[in-house]
Parts: sequence; C-alpha cells; structure tokens
Amino acid sequence: MKDTMIPGLLRALRLSEYEAKSYLSLLEKNSMSVSECSKVAGIPRTNAYEALEKLLAKGLCLSLPGKMKRYCAADPAVLEEKVSREIEKGVRGELEALERRRKEIIAERNESLKNLTTLIHELTPRYTQSQEKHNPLEFIEVIKDPILVHRRLMHLSRGAGVEILGFSKPPYSERKLLDEQVEEQHRRLKKGVKLRAIYEIPEKDGEKKDLLHNIQLVTKRGEESRVIKWLPLKMMIFDERNVLVALEDPVSREPSLTSLVIDHQSLAKALKIVFETMWQLAEDHHVLKNS
Repeated sequence: MKDTMIPGLLRALRLSEYEAKSYLSLLEKNSMSVSECSKVAGIPRTNAYEALEKLLAKGLCLSLPGKMKRYCAADPAVLEEKVSREIEKGVRGELEALERRRKEIIAERNESLKNLTTLIHELTPRYTQSQEKHNPLEFIEVIKDPILVHRRLMHLSRGAGVEILGFSKPPYSERKLLDEQVEEQHRRLKKGVKLRAIYEIPEKDGEKKDLLHNIQLVTKRGEESRVIKWLPLKMMIFDERNVLVALEDPVSREPSLTSLVIDHQSLAKALKIVFETMWQLAEDHHVLKNS
C-alpha cells in the first residue's frame, strides 16, 4: 500500500509503518479480518495481526465478536481528542522537567555565588596585606584581562581630583563596562574635575555617526572633546601622576591589548605634552557632521 497519509500518521499518531497501513486499510471497509487487512495493506499476515492488536491497545480500532475476529477503525474525531490529550500531557511533562531544571540551575548559580563570596572574603585580607608591602620602585603594572583593566581605570578615575586626559580609539570596552566608565567620569565632572578627550575618527560612516552621538552626550555633561584622523595609542592621564596606556599586540592579529598602569609623575607630565600637541592638531567634533 502506498498512501500519502502514511507519513502524517507516523508523525501525528506515532505509529509504526505497519500500524499506519493497517489503520488506513480498516477505513476501506466497515470491518476486516486479519487476512483481509493483510491483503489490503500489503503486509504479511503475522505483521497485520500484531499491528491490529497494537492499534486495539492504543484505542485506534475496535474488535468485533464472532467466529472470526474482525476489526474496525476508530472514528478519527475520537483520535483527535485522544492524541491531543497525549500531546498536551507530553508537553506538560517536558515543561515541568524544564522548570525543575531551571530551579536546579538557579540553585547551582546561587550556591556558586555564595561560595565565591566566601572565597573573596577570605582572600581580600591577604591581598590588602600584600598591598601594604608595596615597593615604591614597582611603579608599573601590566594588565591583560579586560575586567581588571576596567577596575583599575575606575579606581584611577575615582582618585582623580584635578583633571583626566584621554586618547580614545578602538578597540573599545564592551558596552556595559563603557557605560560604567562614562558614569564615573560624569561624577568626576560634577566634582569639578576637568575632562578632555581626543577621539580617533573611524573610517565607516555608521561608526562616525555612533561616535558623534556618544561625543555629544559626554560634551553635554561637561567634557571637552576633539577628534583627529589618527591617534598613536589608547591612553589616559590622571592628575599628571598616573598613566593608563593600552598597547596593541605586535605579533597577534587579534584585537588584544596589553595595558600598563604607570605611577610616575615625570612620565605623566611628558605624556601630557604629547596630549597637548595632539589637542592642538585635533578638530572640533562637529566636523564629524560634514565628514
């Protein structure tokens, strides 16, 4: 038997191929014997008998009493109700399993965070103690992890009392970290700290538009901003004392940076001269509107 409805029966009712063929055969007549079903369905008699008994157990057919056992198909409308209930039951079971797993994941997360908090609480005194033994000759920190760079930048920003100068160019921090940095710089502006930044102009028009939008936001808050076609590096100078500079990896082609935090007043003042030179070469950020 070749019937286009067989694939649908296999999917919807989850029948075997012999069961599907047997059910469709039963729809040909009011009732059938095993032999008749076998002939119409085109399957071996033994397989037809097994398929009909399985259909009977699933409620997809009925058996009629008599000298010779006969079978008839169940009403498709009844099948719809029966299978719909089974589908809903299966879906509920899967959703309940997902909900249990969701609760397990949340519990695992909370336990991990609790353990992490305990660990950090135990490690912090050791770190604090080690910082008290700071060697004044160790004035350079090398940092590769973006999160550690972000935390160091935030610490330096909070400590600035006079001015913060910056060279800004790609690659940038992820959006969340960048927003935190902008908010901290805004707090510095409100406390009277002077903020000046030079931004490298990107090549793509869409990126230029985004940069102009961001600059307009920070200038409204009080930052002085200029733009330039090229900057030698990413850098920030805090109160002519501390410098945070990000250097591109000269070997890897990946956009990875190594950041240096340098606590050296003479170097900071020298780099401020570089900043002032670039500031004179830079243009007002409004040129982005016409570029």
